[in-house]
Amino acid sequence: MLKYWDLDRFEMLLELPGHHSEVWALAVSTYGDFCLTGSHDRSIRRWERTSEPFFVEEEKERRLESLFEADLEQQQHRAAKTGAGQMVLGPEGAAFGAAAAAAGAEDGSVVAAGRRTIESVSA
Repeated sequence: MLKYWDLDRFEMLLELPGHHSEVWALAVSTYGDFCLTGSHDRSIRRWERTSEPFFVEEEKERRLESLFEADLEQQQHRAAKTGAGQMVLGPEGAAFGAAAAAAGAEDGSVVAAGRRTIESVSA
C-alpha cells in the first residue's frame, strides 16, 4: 500500500492499495506524470497521475466511514459469536444491542403517557 502524507501537518492524505508488503523503492518520472514503486513482495507498480481533483476533507471522511463500518462489522460478529443479545438496526442503519432496543421501547411508552396526560388536561 502506498500512502501519501502531508508532512507539514503529519497527516496521511491518501492510501493507494496495490502492494501486499512494504514499499522499498519509489521513482518519479521526469515530468511527474507517473511514478513506479517496488515492494518486498517483488512486485512493481506504476501509478498514473489523474486529472481528477483531490479533496482532503472528503478523503478523511471516506477513511473514517470505512473505519466505522469495519468496527461495526466486528461488533456484530462478536455479538453473533457470543450470542449476547440481538443486534437491532435503527433508522440510520446503526446497530443497537437488545438493551438499547428495550430503552427505545420505554421511551415510546413515556411519550404515549405524555400524550395521554396532555389529552386529559386539554379535555
